[in-house]
Amino acid sequence: MDVEQDIRAVLDALERAYFDGTDPCTILGLMYEDDVIVVGEGDVSATRGIQGLEEQARAISASAGPHPQVSFTIVSPILACADAAMTMIGVVVRPDLPDAGAMHSRILAGWRKGVRGWRICMEMHAQGQL
Repeated sequence: MDVEQDIRAVLDALERAYFDGTDPCTILGLMYEDDVIVVGEGDVSATRGIQGLEEQARAISASAGPHPQVSFTIVSPILACADAAMTMIGVVVRPDLPDAGAMHSRILAGWRKGVRGWRICMEMHAQGQL
């Protein structure tokens, strides 16, 4: 497999996990390195470490309902070497709740290939489409 296929496999697993109603903290482990650094739109400071994301992950999960349809689209190009990569990712969340509209966000992700495979180690995200 090449880097894009490997990362696509991670994103496919995330899409399934969201739809299956997987625990939000488990989803974090599928997506992020333990020492991830995340900066989101409007954040006063960066969140450092996967544990710092747990409260936000629970809130996002609650706002999306029990079986949301989440899709991740890799926007080319991918800049990569053997164990590091940068990607732009478009995210669409279609909540499993009555009268809830789709939510769009965009992510600039730095990936690292470690013992658990490809995981995001740095992320910047904002609302909107790519």
